[in-house]
Amino acid sequence: MTVQEYLDRHYYTAEQLADYSGVPVTLLESLMAQHLIPRPSDKVAGDILTSSAFGELDAQGAKAGSYYHPSSQQWIARAQSIAGEKAADALEKFFFVNMAVELSHLNHRMYRLIDAFDENGRPLASGLEARIAGYWQSFLKGIFGLCVANPVSEREIAEKEILQEKLTTLTNNGEQCEGILLSRKELLLLVDQYEASSMPFSPVEYPISSRKRLVDDLRLKCAQSS
Repeated sequence: MTVQEYLDRHYYTAEQLADYSGVPVTLLESLMAQHLIPRPSDKVAGDILTSSAFGELDAQGAKAGSYYHPSSQQWIARAQSIAGEKAADALEKFFFVNMAVELSHLNHRMYRLIDAFDENGRPLASGLEARIAGYWQSFLKGIFGLCVANPVSEREIAEKEILQEKLTTLTNNGEQCEGILLSRKELLLLVDQYEASSMPFSPVEYPISSRKRLVDDLRLKCAQSS
């Protein structure tokens, strides 16, 4: 698959996103400037793809333009539902509240977030706020549209992020299959969950992606060590 084929399959151009959302392109630009919706996940100009996560990469033959995850439609609708001069503050607070709830659930059922919750599951304010602030900045930069398969909500974003964090920690960033706290079967199930929650990435982003490291490479390591 070429870079352009990948972009066409997984993303909308600015014009497509505006059309499907029923708004002018100029409104998209305004909403981004106000920090109300994510920026494009990928931009192409002069055979260079600028990835929101990986920076500038060679993309010869790709069409110039800005590329947005289709989930941006939902975020546009949310942004439009909030009016007033302090809309950005309100949307950010909404994101923080929802994300805190989702992280609490994940801390209980998936992976202990020692920076954000104590041993009884009570929030550690400074750590939780710092974690969500980082997510908010990644959201605005379009990074979740690049990495998360279905970033339509805080729940989808949080689940992918915590799956990645758990896999990274348990396997020494994809280097180990043996001597970890999970059985091989449990580890491969976690890999499957992470694969389902993450994007496949374009041909130029995939080689340096967590998807390659924590899914394909890790599966191969596990197969070779069995």
